[in-house]
Amino acid sequence: MGIILNYMSKSFLLILLTALHFAVAAKAGEPLYRHFPPINAYSAGMGFAGGVVWEDPSVVFWNPAGLALLDQMSAEVTLAGPKAAMPSSWSILVANSAAAGESRFGFGFLRRHSLDDIGEYCSFQVVMPLSYGFGSGKLPFGVTMKFASERYDDRDDWTYGVLFDVGLLWRIADGFAIGASRLNIVGSALSSFQPESWLSAEIGAETSPVIIAAQTRFDAPSDKAFMQANYSLGARLDFGRKAPGLRGGYLKREGITWFAGGFGWINLDANTSIEYSLLVQADDQTNRAHFLTYGYSLKPRTKKPTAGTYTF
Repeated sequence: MGIILNYMSKSFLLILLTALHFAVAAKAGEPLYRHFPPINAYSAGMGFAGGVVWEDPSVVFWNPAGLALLDQMSAEVTLAGPKAAMPSSWSILVANSAAAGESRFGFGFLRRHSLDDIGEYCSFQVVMPLSYGFGSGKLPFGVTMKFASERYDDRDDWTYGVLFDVGLLWRIADGFAIGASRLNIVGSALSSFQPESWLSAEIGAETSPVIIAAQTRFDAPSDKAFMQANYSLGARLDFGRKAPGLRGGYLKREGITWFAGGFGWINLDANTSIEYSLLVQADDQTNRAHFLTYGYSLKPRTKKPTAGTYTF
Protein backbone atom coordinates (compact mmCIF):
# COMPACT_ATOMS: atom_id res chain seq x y z
CA MET A 1 0.00 0.00 0.00
CA GLY A 2 2.91 2.31 0.71
CA ILE A 3 4.10 1.97 -2.89
CA ILE A 4 0.73 3.14 -4.18
CA LEU A 5 0.64 6.14 -1.86
CA ASN A 6 4.14 7.18 -2.93
CA TYR A 7 2.90 7.60 -6.48
CA MET A 8 -0.24 9.53 -5.66
CA SER A 9 -0.23 13.23 -6.27
CA LYS A 10 -0.29 15.72 -3.41
CA SER A 11 -3.61 17.05 -4.66
CA PHE A 12 -5.20 13.61 -4.41
CA LEU A 13 -3.99 13.13 -0.85
CA LEU A 14 -5.25 16.58 0.13
CA ILE A 15 -8.70 15.92 -1.30
CA LEU A 16 -8.72 12.46 0.27
CA LEU A 17 -8.01 13.83 3.75
CA THR A 18 -10.55 16.63 3.32
CA ALA A 19 -13.20 14.19 2.13
CA LEU A 20 -12.65 11.83 5.02
CA HIS A 21 -12.79 14.71 7.48
CA PHE A 22 -16.22 15.81 6.31
CA ALA A 23 -17.52 12.28 5.77
CA VAL A 24 -16.58 11.01 9.22
CA ALA A 25 -17.84 14.20 10.83
CA ALA A 26 -21.22 13.97 9.12
CA LYS A 27 -22.79 11.69 11.71
CA ALA A 28 -25.99 13.69 11.56
CA GLY A 29 -26.39 13.16 7.82
CA GLU A 30 -29.41 11.35 6.44
CA PRO A 31 -29.08 7.66 5.51
CA LEU A 32 -28.35 6.71 1.90
CA TYR A 33 -30.85 4.42 0.14
CA ARG A 34 -29.86 0.88 1.12
CA HIS A 35 -29.51 -0.42 -2.45
CA PHE A 36 -27.07 2.34 -3.43
CA PRO A 37 -23.50 1.41 -2.48
CA PRO A 38 -21.32 4.50 -1.86
CA ILE A 39 -18.98 3.68 -4.72
CA ASN A 40 -17.96 6.07 -7.44
CA ALA A 41 -20.04 8.54 -9.40
CA TYR A 42 -19.21 6.75 -12.66
CA SER A 43 -21.01 3.61 -11.53
CA ALA A 44 -23.87 5.60 -9.95
CA GLY A 45 -24.33 7.58 -13.15
CA MET A 46 -24.59 4.37 -15.15
CA GLY A 47 -27.44 3.28 -12.90
CA PHE A 48 -25.04 0.94 -11.07
CA ALA A 49 -24.77 -1.17 -14.19
CA GLY A 50 -21.09 -1.67 -13.40
CA GLY A 51 -20.61 -5.43 -13.50
CA VAL A 52 -18.55 -5.33 -16.70
CA VAL A 53 -17.50 -1.67 -16.82
CA TRP A 54 -13.88 -2.77 -16.43
CA GLU A 55 -12.27 0.55 -17.36
CA ASP A 56 -13.28 1.97 -13.99
CA PRO A 57 -12.24 1.19 -10.38
CA SER A 58 -15.89 0.40 -9.52
CA VAL A 59 -15.10 -3.19 -10.54
CA VAL A 60 -13.41 -3.44 -7.13
CA PHE A 61 -16.95 -3.53 -5.73
CA TRP A 62 -19.10 -5.06 -8.48
CA ASN A 63 -16.96 -7.74 -10.10
CA PRO A 64 -13.34 -8.54 -9.13
CA ALA A 65 -12.83 -10.25 -12.49
CA GLY A 66 -12.88 -6.84 -14.17
CA LEU A 67 -9.52 -5.99 -12.59
CA ALA A 68 -7.84 -8.26 -15.14
CA LEU A 69 -8.81 -5.87 -17.95
CA LEU A 70 -7.72 -2.58 -16.39
CA ASP A 71 -4.81 -0.94 -18.22
CA GLN A 72 -3.97 1.62 -15.53
CA MET A 73 -3.45 2.00 -11.81
CA SER A 74 -6.25 4.15 -10.43
CA ALA A 75 -7.27 5.50 -7.04
CA GLU A 76 -10.31 7.55 -6.10
CA VAL A 77 -12.39 8.83 -3.21
CA THR A 78 -16.19 9.23 -3.28
CA LEU A 79 -18.67 11.04 -1.05
CA ALA A 80 -22.34 10.03 -1.19
CA GLY A 81 -25.55 11.01 0.54
CA PRO A 82 -29.17 12.14 0.09
CA LYS A 83 -27.98 15.73 0.52
CA ALA A 84 -24.90 17.06 -1.25
CA ALA A 85 -23.91 19.23 1.72
CA MET A 86 -24.08 16.38 4.24
CA PRO A 87 -22.56 13.18 2.82
CA SER A 88 -22.71 10.40 5.40
CA SER A 89 -21.31 7.58 3.24
CA TRP A 90 -17.98 7.36 1.43
CA SER A 91 -15.53 5.00 -0.22
CA ILE A 92 -11.90 4.72 -1.27
CA LEU A 93 -11.12 2.46 -4.23
CA VAL A 94 -7.71 1.47 -5.60
CA ALA A 95 -7.09 -0.79 -8.61
CA ASN A 96 -3.79 -1.76 -10.19
CA SER A 97 -2.77 -2.85 -13.69
CA ALA A 98 -0.56 -5.67 -14.92
CA ALA A 99 0.42 -7.50 -18.07
CA ALA A 100 -2.20 -9.76 -19.67
CA GLY A 101 -2.46 -13.08 -17.89
CA GLU A 102 -0.98 -11.82 -14.62
CA SER A 103 -2.88 -11.58 -11.36
CA ARG A 104 -4.07 -8.13 -10.30
CA PHE A 105 -5.23 -6.75 -7.00
CA GLY A 106 -7.45 -3.98 -5.74
CA PHE A 107 -8.43 -2.38 -2.46
CA GLY A 108 -11.55 -0.73 -1.13
CA PHE A 109 -12.61 0.90 2.13
CA LEU A 110 -16.29 1.82 2.44
CA ARG A 111 -18.45 3.50 5.06
CA ARG A 112 -22.19 3.20 4.58
CA HIS A 113 -24.89 5.02 6.55
CA SER A 114 -28.23 3.56 5.53
CA LEU A 115 -31.67 2.32 6.57
CA ASP A 116 -33.23 -1.13 6.10
CA ASP A 117 -36.15 -3.13 7.50
CA ILE A 118 -34.38 -3.51 10.84
CA GLY A 119 -33.49 0.15 11.31
CA GLU A 120 -30.85 2.81 10.69
CA TYR A 121 -27.28 1.52 10.68
CA CYS A 122 -23.64 2.30 9.95
CA SER A 123 -21.29 -0.23 8.38
CA PHE A 124 -17.64 -0.41 7.35
CA GLN A 125 -16.01 -2.84 4.97
CA VAL A 126 -12.49 -3.47 3.77
CA VAL A 127 -12.56 -4.95 0.26
CA MET A 128 -9.60 -6.90 -1.14
CA PRO A 129 -10.23 -8.32 -4.65
CA LEU A 130 -7.81 -10.43 -6.68
CA SER A 131 -8.24 -11.49 -10.31
CA TYR A 132 -6.49 -13.63 -12.89
CA GLY A 133 -7.10 -13.54 -16.64
CA PHE A 134 -7.33 -16.81 -18.53
CA GLY A 135 -7.31 -17.03 -22.30
CA SER A 136 -4.83 -14.16 -22.77
CA GLY A 137 -6.82 -12.10 -20.33
CA LYS A 138 -10.15 -12.36 -22.17
CA LEU A 139 -11.76 -14.70 -19.63
CA PRO A 140 -10.84 -13.35 -16.17
CA PHE A 141 -11.93 -14.77 -12.84
CA GLY A 142 -11.88 -12.88 -9.56
CA VAL A 143 -12.33 -13.43 -5.82
CA THR A 144 -12.82 -10.78 -3.14
CA MET A 145 -12.37 -11.12 0.61
CA LYS A 146 -14.26 -8.56 2.69
CA PHE A 147 -13.91 -7.72 6.35
CA ALA A 148 -17.09 -5.99 7.48
CA SER A 149 -18.71 -4.50 10.56
CA GLU A 150 -22.10 -2.97 11.30
CA ARG A 151 -23.99 -1.33 14.12
CA TYR A 152 -27.69 -0.47 14.26
CA ASP A 153 -28.81 2.61 16.14
CA ASP A 154 -30.88 0.57 18.59
CA ARG A 155 -27.93 -1.67 19.45
CA ASP A 156 -24.92 -0.89 21.58
CA ASP A 157 -22.36 -3.26 20.08
CA TRP A 158 -20.72 -3.62 16.70
CA THR A 159 -21.06 -6.92 14.81
CA TYR A 160 -18.17 -8.22 12.71
CA GLY A 161 -17.86 -10.73 9.90
CA VAL A 162 -15.95 -11.99 6.86
CA LEU A 163 -17.59 -12.30 3.45
CA PHE A 164 -16.52 -13.24 -0.07
CA ASP A 165 -17.42 -12.20 -3.61
CA VAL A 166 -16.70 -14.14 -6.80
CA GLY A 167 -16.90 -12.90 -10.36
CA LEU A 168 -16.48 -14.00 -13.97
CA LEU A 169 -16.15 -11.89 -17.10
CA TRP A 170 -16.00 -12.88 -20.75
CA ARG A 171 -14.75 -10.33 -23.22
CA ILE A 172 -16.23 -11.93 -26.31
CA ALA A 173 -15.04 -9.19 -28.68
CA ASP A 174 -13.72 -5.64 -28.45
CA GLY A 175 -17.26 -4.35 -28.52
CA PHE A 176 -19.08 -6.87 -26.34
CA ALA A 177 -18.60 -8.37 -22.87
CA ILE A 178 -20.74 -10.23 -20.35
CA GLY A 179 -20.12 -10.86 -16.68
CA ALA A 180 -21.59 -12.49 -13.58
CA SER A 181 -20.86 -11.94 -9.90
CA ARG A 182 -22.05 -13.24 -6.55
CA LEU A 183 -21.66 -10.81 -3.66
CA ASN A 184 -21.66 -11.33 0.12
CA ILE A 185 -21.39 -15.10 0.23
CA VAL A 186 -20.08 -17.48 2.92
CA GLY A 187 -20.94 -17.45 6.60
CA SER A 188 -21.60 -14.07 8.11
CA ALA A 189 -24.35 -13.01 10.49
CA LEU A 190 -24.30 -9.38 9.33
CA SER A 191 -27.86 -8.24 8.67
CA SER A 192 -27.01 -5.44 6.21
CA PHE A 193 -24.85 -7.68 3.97
CA GLN A 194 -27.23 -9.98 2.11
CA PRO A 195 -26.17 -12.28 -0.78
CA GLU A 196 -26.71 -10.81 -4.24
CA SER A 197 -26.21 -12.30 -7.71
CA TRP A 198 -25.75 -10.01 -10.71
CA LEU A 199 -25.64 -10.66 -14.46
CA SER A 200 -24.32 -7.84 -16.64
CA ALA A 201 -23.44 -6.94 -20.22
CA GLU A 202 -21.76 -4.07 -22.06
CA ILE A 203 -21.84 -3.10 -25.73
CA GLY A 204 -19.40 -0.64 -27.30
CA ALA A 205 -15.81 -0.76 -28.51
CA GLU A 206 -13.11 0.40 -26.09
CA THR A 207 -12.40 3.53 -28.11
CA SER A 208 -16.04 4.23 -28.90
CA PRO A 209 -17.55 7.47 -27.52
CA VAL A 210 -20.80 5.60 -26.75
CA ILE A 211 -21.16 2.58 -24.48
CA ILE A 212 -24.36 0.88 -23.30
CA ALA A 213 -24.47 -1.33 -20.20
CA ALA A 214 -27.14 -3.42 -18.48
CA GLN A 215 -27.26 -5.31 -15.21
CA THR A 216 -29.90 -7.42 -13.46
CA ARG A 217 -30.16 -9.47 -10.29
CA PHE A 218 -30.62 -13.19 -10.84
CA ASP A 219 -30.71 -14.58 -7.32
CA ALA A 220 -33.66 -16.63 -8.54
CA PRO A 221 -33.34 -16.98 -12.35
CA SER A 222 -36.78 -18.58 -12.58
CA ASP A 223 -38.41 -15.62 -10.80
CA LYS A 224 -38.94 -13.18 -13.67
CA ALA A 225 -40.91 -10.76 -11.49
CA PHE A 226 -37.92 -10.39 -9.14
CA MET A 227 -35.52 -9.76 -12.03
CA GLN A 228 -37.89 -7.19 -13.55
CA ALA A 229 -37.98 -5.36 -10.20
CA ASN A 230 -34.16 -5.20 -9.87
CA TYR A 231 -32.21 -4.15 -12.94
CA SER A 232 -30.23 -1.25 -14.41
CA LEU A 233 -29.70 0.26 -17.86
CA GLY A 234 -26.98 2.82 -18.44
CA ALA A 235 -25.11 4.65 -21.19
CA ARG A 236 -21.90 6.62 -21.50
CA LEU A 237 -21.18 9.44 -23.93
CA ASP A 238 -17.78 11.12 -24.18
CA PHE A 239 -17.09 14.12 -26.43
CA GLY A 240 -13.29 14.07 -26.16
CA ARG A 241 -10.71 15.41 -23.76
CA LYS A 242 -11.85 19.07 -23.99
CA ALA A 243 -15.51 18.43 -23.11
CA PRO A 244 -17.25 16.82 -20.15
CA GLY A 245 -18.42 13.23 -20.42
CA LEU A 246 -22.08 12.45 -19.83
CA ARG A 247 -23.84 9.41 -18.38
CA GLY A 248 -27.47 8.38 -18.42
CA GLY A 249 -29.51 5.49 -17.16
CA TYR A 250 -32.58 3.96 -15.61
CA LEU A 251 -32.80 1.54 -12.70
CA LYS A 252 -35.22 -0.35 -10.51
CA ARG A 253 -34.63 -1.61 -6.99
CA GLU A 254 -37.38 -3.59 -5.26
CA GLY A 255 -39.74 -2.28 -7.93
CA ILE A 256 -38.91 1.39 -7.19
CA THR A 257 -37.93 3.36 -10.30
CA TRP A 258 -34.98 5.76 -10.23
CA PHE A 259 -33.49 8.08 -12.82
CA ALA A 260 -29.88 9.20 -12.76
CA GLY A 261 -27.51 11.47 -14.60
CA GLY A 262 -23.93 12.56 -14.32
CA PHE A 263 -20.99 14.40 -15.86
CA GLY A 264 -17.28 14.70 -15.30
CA TRP A 265 -14.00 16.09 -16.51
CA ILE A 266 -10.65 14.46 -16.99
CA ASN A 267 -7.25 16.16 -17.05
CA LEU A 268 -5.02 13.87 -19.11
CA ASP A 269 -1.90 15.89 -18.35
CA ALA A 270 -2.31 15.45 -14.59
CA ASN A 271 -4.09 12.07 -14.85
CA THR A 272 -6.90 13.33 -12.64
CA SER A 273 -10.68 13.32 -12.98
CA ILE A 274 -13.66 14.68 -11.08
CA GLU A 275 -17.18 13.30 -11.46
CA TYR A 276 -20.65 14.01 -10.15
CA SER A 277 -23.91 12.07 -10.42
CA LEU A 278 -27.44 12.48 -9.14
CA LEU A 279 -30.12 9.82 -8.71
CA VAL A 280 -33.78 10.78 -8.28
CA GLN A 281 -36.72 8.56 -7.40
CA ALA A 282 -39.31 8.71 -10.18
CA ASP A 283 -42.42 9.06 -8.02
CA ASP A 284 -40.83 11.18 -5.29
CA GLN A 285 -38.36 13.75 -6.63
CA THR A 286 -37.42 14.78 -3.08
CA ASN A 287 -35.80 11.37 -2.58
CA ARG A 288 -32.33 11.77 -4.06
CA ALA A 289 -28.75 10.55 -3.87
CA HIS A 290 -25.64 12.62 -4.70
CA PHE A 291 -22.25 11.14 -5.62
CA LEU A 292 -19.01 13.10 -5.97
CA THR A 293 -15.74 11.41 -6.97
CA TYR A 294 -12.17 12.59 -7.36
CA GLY A 295 -9.85 10.15 -9.13
CA TYR A 296 -6.18 9.81 -9.96
CA SER A 297 -4.53 7.48 -12.47
CA LEU A 298 -0.85 6.62 -12.93
CA LYS A 299 -1.42 6.10 -16.65
CA PRO A 300 -3.11 8.66 -18.96
CA ARG A 301 -6.62 7.56 -19.81
CA THR A 302 -6.22 8.21 -23.51
CA LYS A 303 -8.23 5.21 -24.69
CA LYS A 304 -11.27 5.39 -22.49
CA PRO A 305 -11.52 8.29 -20.05
CA THR A 306 -13.47 7.58 -16.89
CA ALA A 307 -14.88 11.08 -16.64
CA GLY A 308 -18.35 11.82 -15.40
CA THR A 309 -21.51 9.83 -14.79
CA TYR A 310 -25.27 10.26 -14.97
CA THR A 311 -28.15 7.87 -15.03
CA PHE A 312 -31.74 8.42 -16.03
